[in-house]
Amino acid sequence: MGLDLVVTGGAARSVASIADLLTAADIPVTIVMVDGALVAPGKLEVAAWRDLRLRTPEGMMTLLRRGDDLQIVVFGNASAPLRALQERVAGALAL
Repeated sequence: MGLDLVVTGGAARSVASIADLLTAADIPVTIVMVDGALVAPGKLEVAAWRDLRLRTPEGMMTLLRRGDDLQIVVFGNASAPLRALQERVAGALAL
């Protein structure tokens, strides 16, 4: 079971704009998968997407499109530092 946070209205963002927002917020993540397919660094021009996998120093995180919203999910046994990073990602994507 996962622990999730929801960002209202964030689903319209492109993969590249999500990467840019997280970089601008100085959040250490790398987008490694889009819709179950591995992504090469710098190849983030994806027309449409349903789920993104983010690698962070603290562990993995998933972004899911849910209607107009983004759901940010970590495993139920996520460490406190990963949960804190999840909060930072949610804050950056809510802007």
